[in-house]
Amino acid sequence: MFGITLRDKKVYGKWKVICNYCAKSLLGEARQGTSHLRSHFKSCKLRTTRDIKQSFFKTHKEGGETVAVDNYVFNQQTSRDALCKMIILHEYPMSMVEHIGFKEICDVGQPLFKVVSQNTLKNDIMKDYNAEKEKMKLMLSKIQSRVIITTDM
Repeated sequence: MFGITLRDKKVYGKWKVICNYCAKSLLGEARQGTSHLRSHFKSCKLRTTRDIKQSFFKTHKEGGETVAVDNYVFNQQTSRDALCKMIILHEYPMSMVEHIGFKEICDVGQPLFKVVSQNTLKNDIMKDYNAEKEKMKLMLSKIQSRVIITTDM
């Protein structure tokens, strides 16, 4: 509970709860309640996740049929990058981030995600575009033969 485990350890005849992060011993008997455990969890200096809401699980496949479970920690920048990718791939208008429905679905799906403005989205997309452009220039400069690039709209 709260990232704290109960170990089979009695100190002077009393059960102790050991913090997973700092290994501090806390009273762990049922009649002691849990408020002191929650207080310690919130103030533990060695705990990396500062928000209980961020302690979710994510799953991903490792090899054949093996599924690994990791802690999920929300990352605003990763979410912004995924939003840019979605806008580019599906050719959505950048103004969709200003739509009320889009903001509502973001609030329901991931309340920690702060929806960016249309201008911020444009700047993010242009940064991605310029980075990809530089990678393409570097790759083309290494080719010895001629290259013709065409586009179709």
